[in-house]
Amino acid sequence: MGLNTLEKLQLDRQIARITEDLRRVERLLQGQPIDTVRIADLAVTSAKIESLVAGKVDADTLSAIVALLGDVTVGNALNGDGTILVKNGSGITVVTINKDGILVEGGVIEVRNQDENAILDEFGLNSVNTFTGGSTIGSGGTINTSSTTYVDITGVTITFELDRTQKVLLFAQIQAGAIGGGSPNYAWGRALLDGSDTIGGEVIHGAGAPWSGSVTYTASAMQEIVELGIGSHTLKLQYKVSNAPVGNAYADKDSSVVGYVILGN
Repeated sequence: MGLNTLEKLQLDRQIARITEDLRRVERLLQGQPIDTVRIADLAVTSAKIESLVAGKVDADTLSAIVALLGDVTVGNALNGDGTILVKNGSGITVVTINKDGILVEGGVIEVRNQDENAILDEFGLNSVNTFTGGSTIGSGGTINTSSTTYVDITGVTITFELDRTQKVLLFAQIQAGAIGGGSPNYAWGRALLDGSDTIGGEVIHGAGAPWSGSVTYTASAMQEIVELGIGSHTLKLQYKVSNAPVGNAYADKDSSVVGYVILGN
């Protein structure tokens, strides 16, 4: 007894479905991609997936040779504070990153600037790259004046630029003298910042004896840590005489210096 038309159509559909299922199994066994597959819980013990897109992955252990990641969030309002542990080949934790900071055990932290110079290494701060500074010393022997108001010691001036607000150590040394001319005479000196602020206060140098031609030289140093803003700053030396025109004050440019060290913010 043969099949009627309806029965034949149903049988043909069943055969077509079985045939397609067999083709999918064949492609799966050959490693070819398939459109959709549903796997029961705990049904796969090991799988090799070339590319995986997932909104969420829950796992006790994830293993990878290379992980190309964008933003990584560890910890949130649901599971509390997060912690990242870096272990060595023996399974010992050498780096811990959590909400309290970064802890390095048995290793070193090295920080490099944009020029690839280490500003922090296993020995601590590297002053060569962390701190910058400079100084200048005058030349050309001595100069003298009878002015009772301050005048510049020519050539002993330094200008520097800051790209942000920072603390700066300013220092200066001035050597000057007084020459007698009938009465004692004093030489005063100061280091002037940006034309108005005196660094370390004024200094006074030895007095020349009352008789003409007697010279007394002394050297003084001044220093101060100040906070300076963005822009250009100038440090220079000045000096004056106390009771002109009776005597003169001398400044020795060869022994006078100004300088700065940028400490940071």
